Amino acid sequence: MANINDAVLDAAIQYIIDNAENIYVLSADPGLNYGNIATYKLGTKAAPLALVGTNPKDGSPNGRRVEYDAISDGVVDAAGTATHFAITDDSASRILASAPLSVNKDLAMGSPWTLTAFSITIPDAA
Repeated sequence: MANINDAVLDAAIQYIIDNAENIYVLSADPGLNYGNIATYKLGTKAAPLALVGTNPKDGSPNGRRVEYDAISDGVVDAAGTATHFAITDDSASRILASAPLSVNKDLAMGSPWTLTAFSITIPDAA
C-alpha cells in the first residue's frame, strides 16, 4: 500500500466541505450514482452544513475526517424509512460521500428530520 500525506487527504476532505450543496436522507444505499438520489430521496437539507470545530482533523483510528454538527431542520420530501445519507454537489451531479445512518429513521410528511452529529473519515492507505 502507498503512504499518503495528510495534506493530500485534507484536500479531499476540504473538497467535500467546499462543494457540499445538500445532504439527503435516503431509503437505500445510493452508492456513488447521482441518479439514485431521485429514486431513494426521502428528505433534504441544503448546505451549508454546520461543522464541529476546525476541519479537517485526525481520523479515528487513522486518516483524516470532517465532523458535522447535528441536523434538526431537514425537510421531509416523502414518507418512508431512511437508511442512508448522501452529501452531494448537485451542480456537478455528483455524490461526494454516502454512508448508512447509524440508526434507521421513520419519516412522516410535515415533520422535520434530524440527525445526530456525524463525521466522514478517509482512512490512511497504509
